[in-house]
Amino acid sequence: MNGSSMAAQFELTYRVIGVNLDGVLHEESVLHPQSGGSSINWILGHLVVSRNSALKLLGEEPVWTDDQCAPYTRGSALPSDPGTYLSLDEIRAALQETQERLLPKMSVLPEETGVVPSFEGSVLLKLAFLQFHEAYHLGQLGTARRWVGKEGAIK
Repeated sequence: MNGSSMAAQFELTYRVIGVNLDGVLHEESVLHPQSGGSSINWILGHLVVSRNSALKLLGEEPVWTDDQCAPYTRGSALPSDPGTYLSLDEIRAALQETQERLLPKMSVLPEETGVVPSFEGSVLLKLAFLQFHEAYHLGQLGTARRWVGKEGAIK
């Protein structure tokens, strides 16, 4: 595994996120399914929070402050007022900024060879986990798209 392959994976998930968001309005993005689950807005904001972690791993400043991250962190309570969410456009802009800043930094990471003694000891392994995490939520994003009445984006 090297930084170029990791960057390629983040590029792929970024494209799929864009396809899944095509035609989704902010008002739709804050709807929560009756059966439980997260809104499109929360999922996308959560991905920005995760990418903030990736930026920090690579020595970059995060795109969001702790206050901006708070509603989108794991286990955060769903807001009773959908007006408290950031706009879908704001979140998409933050995601784009993470993409523009992550890929060049990832691309130059050298290949790690040998046995990595612990998860904490490897930037690439941490990025691999964050990539898995992003792909997991990407599946939720595709399902949430259908919850708000949109046709599936991946055919």
